[in-house]
Amino acid sequence: MVGRSPRGGVCQFCVSAPPSPGNAGNFFTSLFDFTLKETITPLIIRILYVIGVIGIAIGALAALISVIQVGNYMPPEWILLALISIPIGAFIVLISLRLYLEFIMVFFNIYGRLGEMQRTLKDQQDTDKVI
Repeated sequence: MVGRSPRGGVCQFCVSAPPSPGNAGNFFTSLFDFTLKETITPLIIRILYVIGVIGIAIGALAALISVIQVGNYMPPEWILLALISIPIGAFIVLISLRLYLEFIMVFFNIYGRLGEMQRTLKDQQDTDKVI
């Protein structure tokens, strides 16, 4: 990607800011964009992450409550093990969810970058034809 060098000139190897895929300001306009030029995935990924965090927290809390309720029928070592492993398991699931959603976002960022590269190459070819 072509960016600006620290001295103000054009630098082929300088990295500029990543593109902002999607029109986050107007979700419904992007949703009904039949040309598919705007992506709505970043917003949906954020919503899925919030739902996932809430679901993981509710699941961990429910598991802890169930361990406490059936604690009379379990050996004390198992209760201690459950009280330690449930938060650790919830943390691992949260990390896995985050990595999975970021992996999806990487594909869409690659798509955006490829589109920019294609436009840049087309512009360069057009200017080369003029010269």
